[in-house]
Amino acid sequence: MKRTRKGKGNSQFTISQVVDLTGIPVRLLREYDKRELLEPDRDVQTNRRIYSDQDLVYLLIITIFKSLGFTFREIRDILNEPSFCLETSVKNQIKVIDEKINNLLEVSVILNRILSSVQNDKQVVLSDIKNVFVKIHEDTSIFYKFYT
Repeated sequence: MKRTRKGKGNSQFTISQVVDLTGIPVRLLREYDKRELLEPDRDVQTNRRIYSDQDLVYLLIITIFKSLGFTFREIRDILNEPSFCLETSVKNQIKVIDEKINNLLEVSVILNRILSSVQNDKQVVLSDIKNVFVKIHEDTSIFYKFYT
């Protein structure tokens, strides 16, 4: 399903330029098109894919979803939801990243306490170990607060 695009921007990129910019292989970009995840415009004369600024933002969102373990079908369903908003999605990605950073900083503090205990032959505080596991589990569920 072709998404309507508002504020496409003036930039246009060939598939080779997108590969150079993102490092994503041509084959994967074509697969995204085939699976209706990312459907760039086509040059009328050559039928080559032409990517816009907004296509690159969608590509970024797709890549983040894939890195979180979503299937192609799940990503397509999210992107094709009538309520899906690219701006909101980017804002949510920022929130997810900020929460992950805070979570990792907290884990770092706890691990430094554990390291100090180990280096000084002191007993490791059991609650510190438990808290690291809690933070790891929290980290895996942060994303779902914004997309479920």
